Amino acid sequence: MIRYIWQEYVHKTLLSARFIVVVSSLLLMMIMLFQGMSVQMKKMGYQVGVFEMLPSFLFYNTGTIIYFGVFLFLIAVLPRWDGSMNEILRLGKRKWFFAQYIYIFFTSVIYFLIWTGGFILALFPRIIWNNEWSSLAKMAIDPQQSVFFWMNLNLNVNLQFSDLIMNIGSPGKVYLLTFMLTVLGSFFIGIFMITVNICFRRGVGTVLAYLMVGVQTMSGILAMLFGKNLIHFEGYKQVKNLLERMQYYISPLYQSDLFTMAIHNARPIAQRIGIGVIYFAILILLVTLFGMCMIRKIDLCKENA
Repeated sequence: MIRYIWQEYVHKTLLSARFIVVVSSLLLMMIMLFQGMSVQMKKMGYQVGVFEMLPSFLFYNTGTIIYFGVFLFLIAVLPRWDGSMNEILRLGKRKWFFAQYIYIFFTSVIYFLIWTGGFILALFPRIIWNNEWSSLAKMAIDPQQSVFFWMNLNLNVNLQFSDLIMNIGSPGKVYLLTFMLTVLGSFFIGIFMITVNICFRRGVGTVLAYLMVGVQTMSGILAMLFGKNLIHFEGYKQVKNLLERMQYYISPLYQSDLFTMAIHNARPIAQRIGIGVIYFAILILLVTLFGMCMIRKIDLCKENA
């Protein structure tokens, strides 16, 4: 069964024009965006480790909505109703339903690796191939030495890092933890979207999933504005304190952000990561049980018509 599902996934997803165009556009955008940073790093004499970029850049400012937004766009075609009756008859409703989950998991893993490859391609001349923290990361933990990198497309980034991230362990360990939490986040939001789309009207799950991503992004932006005292009104302090406490729980996708969790959370990072894994496991289980109950009542032949 797994072999059949993988063959179908490769044929209908990885080799599809949609997937190739989206991934190529994403890689090209990353190369263009970070080209200026690579040039500036060369002038300053800095290099960056092969595992270091994702924890700091993956969710920087609008990084959340870009990462998960593109991911949702990639999987929005699932389930493919065209020709799906043959799959349903061959696998049965329940196995066909779980096959959609497996497609989401494959995409979650491959998509993260694509971002990894994008950063390596974009900063290749300045990449060092070891498992030690680079001079760039060590510089970025000092607020007095942080540097604005002028990117292409008229953007600039104030590179920030934290010794709390370094205290987790080697860059490779941080990368693997980032991989685990991000894939769990992608898998959850993916199966949530596809389950709602199958069980209810197609498109409802897509809208709800994008709203989840938008809420995570907006909560981070509002927290930044309040934190820098850019918003003032009566009851400002009460709202600021409430937002600071709630922004970490207002969207499930916060649990994917290892960088923010390490910097802004009072709990030890190992405990915080454990909570994130359990949190996602519970959400995935709830969505799966809901889908299993609903799939028995749904006439997939009608949906496929």
